Amino acid sequence: MKTVRGFTLIELLVVIAIIAILAAILFPVFARVREKSRQTACLSNLKQLSLGVLMYAQDYDGRLIPSRDKTSNLIWPAYLQPYVHNTQVFICPSAADESIYGQKWQDRGRLSIGLSRDMEDRSTDIARNLSEYPYPAETILLADSTPNDLNSGGRGYQVMADRRPNTQSGIGMRHNGGTNVGFLDGHAKWYESWSICQMDNPAGLHWAP
Repeated sequence: MKTVRGFTLIELLVVIAIIAILAAILFPVFARVREKSRQTACLSNLKQLSLGVLMYAQDYDGRLIPSRDKTSNLIWPAYLQPYVHNTQVFICPSAADESIYGQKWQDRGRLSIGLSRDMEDRSTDIARNLSEYPYPAETILLADSTPNDLNSGGRGYQVMADRRPNTQSGIGMRHNGGTNVGFLDGHAKWYESWSICQMDNPAGLHWAP
């Protein structure tokens, strides 16, 4: 009579262990690949928004878009909507599923992309003119933002040069520790978040004129 040999318990455990090791190696790789794809989509959004701001400035004698209007409570996407015709472009794909206290950012009226506060004169809140910026290709216009502090009213619609990454009105770090940046000449690029914070800024970028 022919004997059929099966797996022993030891062999089965070895196979399971090998599969578990491979999964532990591959899952982070898949996560990074997925995040890289989202990062690229976000970068495209920022480029489109940056070009929209330039079109707005062209229609208003070089005057840049305001981050907000205190009287009407409008924030900058409302001014830019006629130039982009798409609401999803204002939401970073990596932040679309993130939530604050169980509710998605956009459902709470908070943005994941912020306009640089230095596009306005901070003393008057009046939007600056494009001609005031001598280095538009090195000047930050838009960046991934974070509205992570609800108690102090953070809405993520603007980013500020003097705020550390991942703080209220600071730049976000959701793209593999970095942030996508839209520039005043219309191009967009990824940077490590700490490299563009004005208090560190080894990238040598400009915020204010």
